[in-house]
Amino acid sequence: MSSVAPPTDARVAFLASLIDDAALFPPAREPMAAAVSGHLRHRRGQHGWLQGRFLCPASRLAELAGSLTAHGDEAGFPWPVGAILDGAGRAPSWQAGVEADLVAVERMTGLSHGRARVEAVEVRLPDADPGAV
Repeated sequence: MSSVAPPTDARVAFLASLIDDAALFPPAREPMAAAVSGHLRHRRGQHGWLQGRFLCPASRLAELAGSLTAHGDEAGFPWPVGAILDGAGRAPSWQAGVEADLVAVERMTGLSHGRARVEAVEVRLPDADPGAV
């Protein structure tokens, strides 16, 4: 993961992989290539052991897979990825959007040729019906 050895005390147990990379989201909203390059740079840096998952909208997982292939095998693969399910706003129903996004999540490992592993999935729950509460 990192070219610099992490501390060997309790800080590692407490802080290792603590900070997820959300460069694709506001306020940064970086393009995919820049976000991937930045993540790689941070992973190789002095504090790379703090670097957690690369957060990516499910609608952009295929784009992420393509960007990872450009970096060859030197990037410390497989990268841990957190998929943010974002299809509910584009689908006829919340459930249909989630199901479509889960298909993209399942395809990610193959598309990335093993360079990424989706370890976590986040989804915004639908608004509650006030009459049902």
